Amino acid sequence: MLSAPSMRLALAALGLAIVLPVAAQQTKSPPVAPAPQPAAPSQPASPAQPRAAVQPAPAPVAGAPVVAIVDVQAVMRDTRAAQNLKSQVDQTRAAFEKDVERKKAELKSAEDELRRQQGSLAADALEQKRRQLERRFADARRQAEDRQAVLNRGFNEAMGKLREEMALSVADVMKNHGVTMVLPRAAVLVFDENLNLTAEVIEVLNRRLPSLRANLGEGGTPAPAAGPVPSAAGKAPASKAPATK
Repeated sequence: MLSAPSMRLALAALGLAIVLPVAAQQTKSPPVAPAPQPAAPSQPASPAQPRAAVQPAPAPVAGAPVVAIVDVQAVMRDTRAAQNLKSQVDQTRAAFEKDVERKKAELKSAEDELRRQQGSLAADALEQKRRQLERRFADARRQAEDRQAVLNRGFNEAMGKLREEMALSVADVMKNHGVTMVLPRAAVLVFDENLNLTAEVIEVLNRRLPSLRANLGEGGTPAPAAGPVPSAAGKAPASKAPATK
């Protein structure tokens, strides 16, 4: 039989044995890692978004002008009518210059003769010759100015006719191509050569106006060749007859 102290030790040990399992149950167990969950099926990477395509140029808006180019200077230079007018001007101007030179030579000779006679003629006779020579100079200048005015007027009238026919020719070409606006070549810096209708305008104008007759006064007859308003070829000399002493 156990003694009292032994029994107390045994009971204590028994109590300890009883308490320990309970304490062990109360002790927190280490956290258990959760069971691995099945991985969700991976989503395929979304493809990169394509870059926006460059939008084509918008179609011409209904009613927008359709533009073409015409080299006006080439038309006024290269058509048959323009070349024909230039030939007439050149011919008339050459005859004009020849006549002016002839009159200048005549007046120069008369002036030299009057100087030689200064010492031999009476004062009244010398004064009369001097006035006659001055009238001849004045008449020559007036005739030269009149002929130049006729030449300029005839040239300008012919050029007006040529411009009028050019405008009608441009209108015909515009209608054929559905063009609503024509710009002169000189006013455009850069353009697509497909817009250039100059050659076609020249062709149409040659059919509309194959020749052009200008009223240029004496010596103006038509023949093929185009030119600007002729300058005054020559004028009668501006010198005056020598004054009597």
